[in-house]
Amino acid sequence: MTRRLMALNLLLVVLIAAAFWRMRVIWLEQERTSAQFFARPATAGDPPVVLIPEPPKQVMAMSYLEVAQQLMFSRDRNPTVIVEVEAPKPMPALPLYYGMINLGDGPKVVLAGSRGAGQRSYRAGQQIGDFKLLAIEPTGLVFEWDGKRVPASYAQLKDTEPVSQAPVRAAPGPAASQPAKPAVAATSIGSQQVSGPGGSAGADRRMCQAGDTSPEGAVVNGFRKVLAATPFGKSCYWEKVR
Repeated sequence: MTRRLMALNLLLVVLIAAAFWRMRVIWLEQERTSAQFFARPATAGDPPVVLIPEPPKQVMAMSYLEVAQQLMFSRDRNPTVIVEVEAPKPMPALPLYYGMINLGDGPKVVLAGSRGAGQRSYRAGQQIGDFKLLAIEPTGLVFEWDGKRVPASYAQLKDTEPVSQAPVRAAPGPAASQPAKPAVAATSIGSQQVSGPGGSAGADRRMCQAGDTSPEGAVVNGFRKVLAATPFGKSCYWEKVR
């Protein structure tokens, strides 16, 4: 038993010595290879080839047009914009001018919205149809329409339609206590019969109607025709007979 142990121990010693020897041989070989590598002179190699990409092209808005047209909710989907210009609003015909009166409280003009329409007096600032009378000037009238200033001379506004003569009819008879008054000839403007005083111009006054050929001082329906000189020309009105 002792011999076997001794033999086994001897075998182990031999194996360990062989392992150390082999490790030393490998270490010496590595040292020799490392010394050879560091002793070899270094040689410069070829520089590496670096490929530089081309610079990107300049970005332009037109290059995105095709993309924008394909997007459903893009504001530039339909680049062709059709601008519809609204036609200018046509201005209606200007009112017709029939005369001017001044009873001491400022000038008034007798106007009608159209031929055959009722006539009445207007002050500056009043509305007549689509027009607003802004000013009464010596040379004409100034209207406002659609926010625009529209001046017009009296010659432009004057009703130039010829007046047809209607049969003469007598004015209403005077009262028993008053002498007979001259009858007034009736005239016609269009289809409207005109005779004597027109619309009211105050408590005791009436306006003159266009085409009235009654002489100054004629009395019709209790009113006397008066022609008074004013800075704007002659003023015509009818005053109540007292």
